[in-house]
Parts: sequence; structure tokens; C-alpha cells
Amino acid sequence: MAKPTDILVKTTNPDWLDQTIRQLPGPPALLVADSWDAQTEVCRIRVFGDPGFLVFAITQQGYGEVVGQEPVGSSDD
Repeated sequence: MAKPTDILVKTTNPDWLDQTIRQLPGPPALLVADSWDAQTEVCRIRVFGDPGFLVFAITQQGYGEVVGQEPVGSSDD
């Protein structure tokens, strides 16, 4: 299995985004607890596998705006 990846997503409703991504097919993904910053409206979604499908779904279905992506452990979580 691929190493987990964090996707940084701009959204006004992180709880709704978390519920939505948990229902999508593809690799398991979840909102990183307490990661949503109300000032920037950005949260971390941790993807346990290839994040390509999830990035595509978030972007193309209008669930939020993907503003970054980084391997888990590359920042101070």
C-alpha cells in the first residue's frame, strides 16, 4: 500500500467534506482532527493510498479546492 498523503483542501464546511469523502469509492480517506483553520478555510484530508481519485473528485465535483498535497510526516502535524 502507498504511504499516506495529506491533501490540503479549502472548504467552508469541513464536517460535510469529511462525511462526503468517506462515502466515495477509492482509497480510505478522512479529515485530520482539528486540522481545519477557520481563517484560511483549509483542512487536511489524510488519504491511505493513491490520492489521485480523491483529488479529482474533490476538484471536479465541487467539494472544495485542493490547494496542496504532501506526504505524511513532511510537516509538523
